[in-house]
Amino acid sequence: MTEQKIDKRVARTKTRLKEGLADLMTRKSIQEITVKELVEYVHINRSTFYLHYSDISNMLENVKRELIEEIAEVMESYPPEPFSEESVVFMKDVFFSLGSNRKLYRSLMGKTGIRLCTAGRGSCGEKCLTGLKRQFPNEMNMLKYSYRFCLSGCVGLIRSWLQKDPEDSETPEEMADMSFRLIMSVIRETHPRIRR
Repeated sequence: MTEQKIDKRVARTKTRLKEGLADLMTRKSIQEITVKELVEYVHINRSTFYLHYSDISNMLENVKRELIEEIAEVMESYPPEPFSEESVVFMKDVFFSLGSNRKLYRSLMGKTGIRLCTAGRGSCGEKCLTGLKRQFPNEMNMLKYSYRFCLSGCVGLIRSWLQKDPEDSETPEEMADMSFRLIMSVIRETHPRIRR
């Protein structure tokens, strides 16, 4: 069997495990989910699970790390200027990434899951602040408050969007456009010298 076929099989298995874990997390706390229950739910062998993870807690940590790394990769591919023309494209890519893992994010951000937003907000926030300091060094005393307000608003917007059924929710493009317009309206209202 070729290495490419093995890689695809491993990716499919991990996807099934992640989706199964997300489903189970909507019904019970992570502490209540067992390996036996998960593998029976997704119809794979326990030995296959143990090829990839040592236990449910280890799997959850790996999934969390992978999701954060995926968002970090999107952020790294764009310049740190928050009000550049690429901002909407950047936001669209973030929403596409979030949407492609919607069920998992929804479970992880729910009552029984963990809070991924804090890690994502931290890494995104640092990049945006760096860009703001470079673009508007004399505006930072007030701009940092507008920025924090917008960042918290974006997190709330993302959480609300992820909770919706994909068939009834806005597209990543629509969410990116809406987010950018909301951010820019706050920035322009509170900082009239910023005309972008």
